Amino acid sequence: NDLQNRLSSYATALEQRVTQLLRDASQTLIWLAGRLSQQHPNTRLQQQSQRLDELDNRIKMTMQRQLAGLTSQLKLTTSRFTYQSPSTRLELSRANVAQLQRSLTAIIQQQLQNRQAVISQLERALNAVSPLATLSRGYAIVTHLPDNTLLRRSSDTNAGDALDIQLASGRLIAEVKSTQ
Repeated sequence: NDLQNRLSSYATALEQRVTQLLRDASQTLIWLAGRLSQQHPNTRLQQQSQRLDELDNRIKMTMQRQLAGLTSQLKLTTSRFTYQSPSTRLELSRANVAQLQRSLTAIIQQQLQNRQAVISQLERALNAVSPLATLSRGYAIVTHLPDNTLLRRSSDTNAGDALDIQLASGRLIAEVKSTQ
């Protein structure tokens, strides 16, 4: 009974920790999504993408560490059963461990699916403000050649200068005839 209580306690602690990690990660992602709409799309797109990768890696590493720790504890408990319990209690404990592992696997899979859904949602939000999406609406990105500096004003160029014009589909190399 004592060992079963320990296993139950371990399972409860694991579920609580994983739930807390998901809540923390969800809050972080919601905050990041709110900040995205307040920042320049191209810069925020790169920053949020990197941050998502970092958060995803941290969540995976934390879950792996916790899983390794719990697996180690389960192995230790199983070993103690082998030396201290009759075979029937040992068999019952093994069944318990297998159930906990199935539950843990199910929880981890659900959490990964939830994380992937959040990441997909953020990806759609990032794509909505992407400069490439702007190009598809008829805008263009114009850079001065040969240094590829972004051209914002006609006064930044002179007649005869070469320009690279990026469209939604393809590029144009143009020569300035005059500026206004």
